Amino acid sequence: MSNHDPLKIRGIETLHSNVYHALKEAIIQGHLRPGERLMERDLSARLNVSRTPIREAIKKLELEKLVVSHPYRGVRVAVYSPDAIEKMYTVRGVLDGLAARLATLHATPEDFERLEQCIDGFVAAYRDSNLQEMVRWNMQFHWTIAETSGNEMLQDLLDMLRAHTSLIRFNSLSTPDRPLSTSHEHRCILDAMKRRDAQAAEAWSIKHVEAAYRAAITGLQQAEDQEQK
Repeated sequence: MSNHDPLKIRGIETLHSNVYHALKEAIIQGHLRPGERLMERDLSARLNVSRTPIREAIKKLELEKLVVSHPYRGVRVAVYSPDAIEKMYTVRGVLDGLAARLATLHATPEDFERLEQCIDGFVAAYRDSNLQEMVRWNMQFHWTIAETSGNEMLQDLLDMLRAHTSLIRFNSLSTPDRPLSTSHEHRCILDAMKRRDAQAAEAWSIKHVEAAYRAAITGLQQAEDQEQK
């Protein structure tokens, strides 16, 4: 296990932008979990910056509804209701299906190889019982399809959804048998793409999102039941 801090700032962008992206990626990757309180003092120390860029980044994340400010409880990573989760996955199913259909028409052998690597990485993470890596490879699989679609507007929409549904993927992939089902569904999507069967790739992508939604709701309920014990 690496001692690397996921909140380390990288790149050559402005400080404020770097802080924002570092916090957002920490949320997406699950290093900052739903319901977790964001303390300016602690984040400032971890990122080795003043509180001003932290405060600005949190304001931006709040506008994106990735964090929520609660009176007397501070700022916390967003927690979604079952109704909100259903709406997000409904939209994601349509967009993921479209991305798979378009990607099938544009994919190169190199794109297929990238998707194979995502599936292999996911399976390896599952064997290692590494939930965080499973989530990362799962997201990379879908993002690779979005990139391969060749539609920048679709990519932007899916990127926005990626941030929100990432808060739920941990619940989804924590449910029994879901990782194995996920791997099988990814394989079916990729096989359809390799056959250049755009309709089948779209159908399997929609089925995959529907299954992920059901698992997410189950995982959410299990987490709530555990907290009440």
